[in-house]
Amino acid sequence: MTKRSVFLIAALASIGAAMPHNPQDVSKEERDLVTGFFRKFLVLPDNAVWRFESVRPFLNGDVVCGHVNYQNSDRRYLGFVGFYAEIRHGEVRESGMEPQLKAEDPAGAIEFAYQIHCPTS
Repeated sequence: MTKRSVFLIAALASIGAAMPHNPQDVSKEERDLVTGFFRKFLVLPDNAVWRFESVRPFLNGDVVCGHVNYQNSDRRYLGFVGFYAEIRHGEVRESGMEPQLKAEDPAGAIEFAYQIHCPTS
């Protein structure tokens, strides 16, 4: 990781921490944008179970947080994993989904970004 990327991550963390965390209902439009975006990454997207938990202002848009339980190619549900999606100008611009396997995110970057965007407190 370069110095610049560490600085950028720290800056984004401070921006996210400074903004108020006032969860509100996620609109149908936001739900549709998020599910439509993640569809291409899921093996059986029609069987995914979505839990939308919060939406809050972030930069020039909103960040939507929640959990999704999806099936793998053996049609087994893997358990709920966290996701976030930054929506700006009617599009998902940045997103992440907690990996099922540590090998999918060995540096922990997705988990770190999820914690910044979707704080639990």
